[in-house]
Amino acid sequence: VMLSSRVLRMAHASRSLRFAVESVQSPMKRTTGLVGLEVRPNAREELIALYEKSLVELEELPKGNAYRDAATSITKHRLETCKKFTNHEEIEQEIDCGQVEELI
Repeated sequence: VMLSSRVLRMAHASRSLRFAVESVQSPMKRTTGLVGLEVRPNAREELIALYEKSLVELEELPKGNAYRDAATSITKHRLETCKKFTNHEEIEQEIDCGQVEELI
């Protein structure tokens, strides 16, 4: 069955409009744009848990250790950022090291 070019244009416009509306209505992104890296809808919560665990583990290193001090400083900053912002884009912008999925 051959569809007229008008019908095809209408179908394309309809898909484009539906995608635009869904993008505005849904704050969750559909893709990371990186092959093999899936969107993590609870990335913020996962990061908070990972950063808290990391801080506990960093305490096992000797005090005054340069690595411990640097890693603790970075981890605390990132943890505070994740607690301060609920929006993934704001977290990504503040931390400035890629997408939240990459941080995990």
